[in-house]
Amino acid sequence: MSYARLHIYQAISNPAYICFMAMEFNTVDPILEAFNLITDLKKVREPCSAIFSCSFLNGIVLQIGNVEQEVKDDYEKLIQNLQEFSGEILGVLTKIHLMNQCALTMQSLKTYIYDFIRDVSR
Repeated sequence: MSYARLHIYQAISNPAYICFMAMEFNTVDPILEAFNLITDLKKVREPCSAIFSCSFLNGIVLQIGNVEQEVKDDYEKLIQNLQEFSGEILGVLTKIHLMNQCALTMQSLKTYIYDFIRDVSR
């Protein structure tokens, strides 16, 4: 069961799959899904017993319990990859926002220069 659950998480925590789901279903927020997966993975790797539902699995409930040490490192790697992916998405969104701000500033500057030239030439 440990490897089956690990393989499921490896599949649904793949950045390509998260982006695909976000594009396919406009209601899926890739950053929120990555954070939710990180939370779930942290629960899975802990030596406790709990039940949770993963949104990517359409509400399928997985029973989690003690994780063997041999796969615990794999869960840690998945958490690290998801954290890096989340940071990269936030970085891209910040760059897009800054580019939009620059484009608006350039458009305002062009309008200002056009108006100035028009007023001077009268």
